[in-house]
Amino acid sequence: MIDVSQTPDNPANQESCNSCSKWAPRFPGVFFPAGCLLSLLVTWCICCKPTEADAQTWRTGDQFQIAAGRGGLSLGWNNAPLGSELHVASETLKLAVFLDRRIDKSRCVALQLDNISFEQGLWQIAESGPEPTAVVRLQNIFYFGPPAAAAHLQNSVTELETLVRSSKLPPAVRRALEKEVAFRKSDPFEPGLAIQELLSRNRLKVDGADDLPHDYWRPVDLPEMSQAQLLNLLLCGFGLELTVSGEGRLAIEPVDLQQLASYRFSDVQSREFDSAKLETGPDIEVRKAGNQTELRGQTKPLLDTIREFAFLSAEETEKRPTGKSVLSIHTTARRGDIVATIAAHLKLPVLADPDCQQALQEIVEIQIDRATPDEILEQAL
Repeated sequence: MIDVSQTPDNPANQESCNSCSKWAPRFPGVFFPAGCLLSLLVTWCICCKPTEADAQTWRTGDQFQIAAGRGGLSLGWNNAPLGSELHVASETLKLAVFLDRRIDKSRCVALQLDNISFEQGLWQIAESGPEPTAVVRLQNIFYFGPPAAAAHLQNSVTELETLVRSSKLPPAVRRALEKEVAFRKSDPFEPGLAIQELLSRNRLKVDGADDLPHDYWRPVDLPEMSQAQLLNLLLCGFGLELTVSGEGRLAIEPVDLQQLASYRFSDVQSREFDSAKLETGPDIEVRKAGNQTELRGQTKPLLDTIREFAFLSAEETEKRPTGKSVLSIHTTARRGDIVATIAAHLKLPVLADPDCQQALQEIVEIQIDRATPDEILEQAL
């Protein structure tokens, strides 16, 4: 088992919280739930730093969008550091999270949440801390950071991608910015140097690239995204963004927080937003951009709307993972194997409390027809 205190956010010096979660022993291929919890119990803890050899396979595209808003999870945080909690939770669920450098990664989180989506869980963590924090869902990743940055990040990304498509940039520059890449750093790194390396590798000349702040960030493993989005995600931590001038020149400039922020839902979210008929209020402008819905407004009302929709949409999707499937099972087997079968059927990760390992080895008989997974788990546990 790996103790949180042995894997610090800062390799040089990082204090852990007084009480932290640890990895439990595994059965092959799956973790098992403790006690009689009928929905997924995720006990989060710290993992080893990512390497090129064991890089995470993230959910992307519609898989990411659907899983991010799916309800039915029970999530537990046992007074462990925020940075390690988010890192392990995102790897367990294969949903990438980018934690902004301005957020205190060492603060302890102690929450127990039931029947929620992962996105709701992120909002609950964000709102449990002393510093204002917000969550926005991008193409294949969640951003977790200061409200103003969160509200304007997607605006920076979508505006840049629109300018790249419509501007008179050379074809090689457009292809470089539109190219989708993963981004992995297995050791603490300087983001300014990483940005400069990306620009140099793609032969992109950018005004202001030589004046980036110096800082060290923890190791990261991010899913594939356009290099335009990746650059603005990294620059966001410094309050900067990559833009295209009227003359077709690339430049790094401060984000204009005075302008209206905007947020464009994915196709999946847009369909849910349209069916939810959410009342947005007079401070939010709702636009349609093809199949996608876009919101525009000041930072607070925009984020309030995004948050309200996150909690509303999970109510619509929580039926997908657990409650409505109907199964029949007739077997005599180890309790743990039965739970593993249900978890595999639902494609959900499960973690076990170390105290319940003996119970999971016991042989039990189950004879049940046309039951929900929750009902089968109740009999097994």
